[in-house]
Amino acid sequence: MTLLFRSLILLLLLACPRLLFASELHLDIGNTEYNINDQIRMSVFISTDQPINAIDGSIHYPKHLLDFIEIREGNTSVPFWIEAPNLSEVGKIKFSGINPGTLKGENRYLFSAYFRAIDAGVSEVQTHSANAYLSDGLGTRTYIAT
Repeated sequence: MTLLFRSLILLLLLACPRLLFASELHLDIGNTEYNINDQIRMSVFISTDQPINAIDGSIHYPKHLLDFIEIREGNTSVPFWIEAPNLSEVGKIKFSGINPGTLKGENRYLFSAYFRAIDAGVSEVQTHSANAYLSDGLGTRTYIAT
C-alpha cells in the first residue's frame, strides 16, 4: 500500500509541475505546422503564484530548422532588462530582467521572438536554466517549470 501511495504522489507531482515550482514559463507559437519560409512568432509568458521581481534564463531553438529574425518586447511585464532578450549565439536566446514592483499572475507577457522556417522537421524549442527571484527582500531564487 505504501508503494502505491508513493507512486501516486510521484505521478501527481510529475503531471503538475506548478505543485513543485512557484512559476512556469510558457512558449506559445500559435500554429503547430508551418511551411518553409513561413514567419513564426514565439511568445514567451510567465505564470507565477508567488510575487517575483526578477527573471532570467535562456531558450534554445534548432538552428538548422529556424532562422532568427528579431525580438520584440513591447508591452512586457518586465520594464527593466538587465540583459534584454537577445540572440546570444545562433540557436540561443538569453534574457534577464527585473520588475521593481511585483510580478504575479497568469500568462504575464515577457517578449516575442520571430523566426523563419528554413527546413522541414520538428522544431523543439526548450528553455534552459530559467529562474525567478522572489519579491521577498532577499531575492530568493525559485526555479521555473518549463
